Amino acid sequence: METPSLQRLPLNALRVFAAVARTQSMAAAAEALHVSPSAVSMQIKTLSEHLGGVALLRREGRGLVLTAAGAQLLPGVLQGLALLERACAQSRRRAGPAGALTISVLPSFLQQWLMPRLPDLEARHPELELHLHSGREPVDLAARGMAAAIRMGPGRWRGCRAQLLMQEALLPVAAPQLAPRLWLRAGELPARQPPALLHCSTVPWSLWSPQVPAGSGALAVDDLMSVLAAALEGRGLALVRLSLVSELLRQGRLRAVGAPIPNPWALWWVTPRDGDPARREPLRRLHAWLKEQVAAWQAGLPPEWRMPAP
Repeated sequence: METPSLQRLPLNALRVFAAVARTQSMAAAAEALHVSPSAVSMQIKTLSEHLGGVALLRREGRGLVLTAAGAQLLPGVLQGLALLERACAQSRRRAGPAGALTISVLPSFLQQWLMPRLPDLEARHPELELHLHSGREPVDLAARGMAAAIRMGPGRWRGCRAQLLMQEALLPVAAPQLAPRLWLRAGELPARQPPALLHCSTVPWSLWSPQVPAGSGALAVDDLMSVLAAALEGRGLALVRLSLVSELLRQGRLRAVGAPIPNPWALWWVTPRDGDPARREPLRRLHAWLKEQVAAWQAGLPPEWRMPAP
């Protein structure tokens, strides 16, 4: 039966886990949720026990980071919470003529790049009510009731208008202790007792070198955040998008072991061709803010991380 399993699902613990993953701090999550740090800790423990005792977080320095299991769980949790919020929003009367903007965002981009910048959006545009949906499925805005999406791809989606948001770069990274003197040229792979190549279907190592030997990867997953978590744990080299690791590189938690190369796909701001006229102005303001944030982020990159202008 459906009801007993739903009763056993720790929905509040999942919400708390998402808050801790976003803030990387029990105390900060407690403040955001208006509960005590001990209550947050208890909810994380409850979720871990519900999953069979798997560790979802580990302490690193003064903060908390996701384990590989935690990084694998988070996108589904964010997507589930967003769907619940959307269902609730559809059941209540909208506050304004345009209502909330439901935006579908890649989970990795949402967690690593967009989330830390949202306080600035809230301060500058308090009139915008956003519902962020974490997803990687093909863009079908009309069928899902989405106002816009941020997607990686060639920039062409049926029935949609795509505007370039960010031209991404790829670079290989590793934990500092794994390969302190390693440096790879494009097309080159580690020689003599190489570290494992952490594989991801969305950013395969074949983009770096067309001749990746069989058995070179100890871990292959279809989620880039899980690959990133494994790299932070020192389990191998990861080929990742620069937008996801720029802060980790600045903090010294990861080290670039090769110069950036162009990503064949870019990030796009995607909107329906025949959208709701009431949403056009809020979407224009949100898009303008995103472009400002991208420009500021790119201007702040060290020269060695930047790609030459096309």
